[in-house]
Amino acid sequence: MAKNWAARSALTLLTALAVGVASAGVAHAADITIRTESGNNVTATGEFVDDGDSFLLWDDYADGYAPTLELQEIYGGGWKTIESITNRNGAKNNPVGFEYNISNSVYRMKLCAASCVFSGSFGE
Repeated sequence: MAKNWAARSALTLLTALAVGVASAGVAHAADITIRTESGNNVTATGEFVDDGDSFLLWDDYADGYAPTLELQEIYGGGWKTIESITNRNGAKNNPVGFEYNISNSVYRMKLCAASCVFSGSFGE
């Protein structure tokens, strides 16, 4: 009986710890901005605007790269791209964007120009 109680207690503790660790790195949705850089130049900017669940992408530097912004969702222990957009407007022109309803899942943004950067994880 004591062994059974100890095993249940240990399982409950491990479950609580796993849930706490899984959720500790996830920020609640708020405006998020990420940038790629080359030397001292910002080459691309990706932004999530919480009010309206909008994603915007700017090409900030005439370097021959058309930047891409991906919205990724955690899926099966990895990340799955659920929306993607490329800015082919040329440097310093209008941003391109999309809207995606952020739910109770875990998301991140991936921004690529000459190199790639990731936002931290976020969700509602």
